[in-house]
Amino acid sequence: MAASLSSLQFSFKDTIGGHQVLAHQDDEPIGKLEWAAGNGLIQKVYVAKPHRRKGVATALLTESRRIAKDKGLKVPAHSERRSDAGESWAKSLGEKLPERKNDRELRV
Repeated sequence: MAASLSSLQFSFKDTIGGHQVLAHQDDEPIGKLEWAAGNGLIQKVYVAKPHRRKGVATALLTESRRIAKDKGLKVPAHSERRSDAGESWAKSLGEKLPERKNDRELRV
């Protein structure tokens, strides 16, 4: 069953070098957002296939930013490293984004 945003629950945990917020529905994890502790850059966003394009990633970002502010952590922000799907999602939010770079440019 696809996620209804009103039924989502979130959990937070610190990870090595960062932080993570998980989205759950009926006690099953359906998505996560990870960001770096030092600079706040988003490292990974994942939503399970049946739940994609339903606002789960955006809900994860909103909740991650709220938790970060409450805990005094670096607030998650978009990095220049984004997949094609991540680029579309980030642009749909209407936020100012750093210029996207491909893997080759990032390694230089």
